[in-house]
Amino acid sequence: SINGRVSELKTDNLRVILNNFNAKLANPFLAIYGVSISGIATGESNFAGLLSQPGISSDMFIKDLGVYRDTLGDAKINFNYKISEKLITVHALVDRGGIKNIEVEGKYYINTKNDSIDIDITLQKTNLTSFAGYVKGIFSDVKGKASGKLKLSGPAKSPELVGKIRLQQTSFVVDYLNTKYNFADEVEFTPNYFRFNKITINDANGNQAIVDGYIYHQKLKDFILNFDIQADNF
Repeated sequence: SINGRVSELKTDNLRVILNNFNAKLANPFLAIYGVSISGIATGESNFAGLLSQPGISSDMFIKDLGVYRDTLGDAKINFNYKISEKLITVHALVDRGGIKNIEVEGKYYINTKNDSIDIDITLQKTNLTSFAGYVKGIFSDVKGKASGKLKLSGPAKSPELVGKIRLQQTSFVVDYLNTKYNFADEVEFTPNYFRFNKITINDANGNQAIVDGYIYHQKLKDFILNFDIQADNF
C-alpha cells in the first residue's frame, strides 16, 4: 500500500508498505547483474521531501531469502539514502537456524564521476552454494560452509575484496577436468588473487594431494588458476 504526501517539506512523507511481497518479481530487474533471488518480503519504506532533497529509508524483512536457488535464511535489511549527503548506508543480517550466518554493514558513496563503496561482510557457516554463480565456468556443484570476515571497498565498478575465510566440508567440480574435489582449509582474499597455502584436497576416490597456489583475478573477473600440485595416484 502507498500513503502520505509528496512535497518539498522534509516533514511530508510518502510511505510504501509491502506485505508478503514475492521477491522473485524483482528478478527481471536483477537479470542484468546475473543475479536471481527469492523470498517473501514484508516491511516499509519512507520517502521524505521528494520534491526538494529527498531522503529514503527502508526496513525490510525477507522470509527465506534465496540467492542462486539456495536459501540463505531470514534477512533483516535496513537501508538509508541521504541524497543531500550523497550517501547510502545499509545494514543487513541473515539468520539461518538461529545462527547469524551473514552480516553486511557499510556505505555507498555517490559521486558524479565514480561511485565508491566500503562494506564489511561477516560470514558464519554460510552456504557456499549461494555464491556459486560468481565462479561459473570454472567450478560447478559448489558446496560447503564459509566463516570469516571480508571487506569490499573501492570504486563501485571495480571493488577490491580482502580478508580470510575458513572453508568447511567444501566440495566442487573443476569444469575443465570434470572432476570433483573436496577440502577444508583457510583461503586468503587479496585485491589480485585468492591464496591457497599448501592445502590438502581429496578426489572422489579418496586420493590426497597438496595444493599450493593462487587464483588470480582482475577486480573479481577474468579468473586465472595457477597451482602447484604434489600428489601420487591423484
